[in-house]
Amino acid sequence: MLLCAAFSTAQDGGGAPGKGNFDPKDFEQRLEKFVVKEAGITKTEAAKFLPIYREMRQKQIAIMDADRQARKKKPATDKECEAVIKAHDAAEVQLKRVLQTYHAKMLAVIPASKVMKVTLAENKFHREAFRKAPGKGQPPRPKK
Repeated sequence: MLLCAAFSTAQDGGGAPGKGNFDPKDFEQRLEKFVVKEAGITKTEAAKFLPIYREMRQKQIAIMDADRQARKKKPATDKECEAVIKAHDAAEVQLKRVLQTYHAKMLAVIPASKVMKVTLAENKFHREAFRKAPGKGQPPRPKK
């Protein structure tokens, strides 16, 4: 869910200076660069890893976008609310299945220790992106 929030609300996502709007391509490029660096992925490994990673991200984004669109509707009845909740739950399960599938593919091309570092780096990147995103009147948190 943090990924959804960071991705959908980051409008000044720390991209190129002077940009006022969120640029998904820039966000993805910065994410990839950060993940590769933080996980210690070599150039040789990156050549095998990044196509898998990009494919996974595309599938995740498609699922999150569809879920976000479905949740934008304002259900009027309990039955409609239940349908939205169940659809959201199904999207969450689908996201986990995508992760499971692509982690297996990643394990075939880079060591498990680096796959673990990739997941930690993604979380770290998204936390930072969320912190840097323009808040709703809230000052940015100080770094520890």
